[in-house]
Amino acid sequence: MRNRTRFAKGFTLIELMIVVAIIGILAAVAIPAFMKYIKKSKNSEAKINVERIYNGGKSYFEANQQFVQRASALVPAATACSGAGVVAKHAAGDWVDSDEWEALNFEMNDAFLMQYNYIGLPGSMSAVAQGDLDCDTTLSSFTQAATQNNGTFVGGSLVTVNPNE
Repeated sequence: MRNRTRFAKGFTLIELMIVVAIIGILAAVAIPAFMKYIKKSKNSEAKINVERIYNGGKSYFEANQQFVQRASALVPAATACSGAGVVAKHAAGDWVDSDEWEALNFEMNDAFLMQYNYIGLPGSMSAVAQGDLDCDTTLSSFTQAATQNNGTFVGGSLVTVNPNE
């Protein structure tokens, strides 16, 4: 009988199964962490733009001693969902500019995921971002509000509802 070890090359079935098991365990840990990271990155758009709208409202108040008056619908009117579980960013051209948005010094020049609103009343304002980041009909909402007290701007902190939806 010939010496089998001299001709044996490659991996045994057990060695290959161990490698496949290790890859499976790594994937089971890495994929959920990656998905969480993706959702957090999508949330950053909303947080940044709500802060931009809020700061625009604050600057306008400091210059004019009143809030920009606006009470209208979200812009754009529809979420970024193009079907169940399918997210398609809004094109920059979907942004509807107005005198109020210009007074806030806010515009969208790049594709975006969320819908935005600014609600300005005589004594208060709210900057709002809302969207369905995974198209499951559950909305994420980001709001930062402010009021005025005897001509002084009184700011609030960012409030989030369902941030990872």
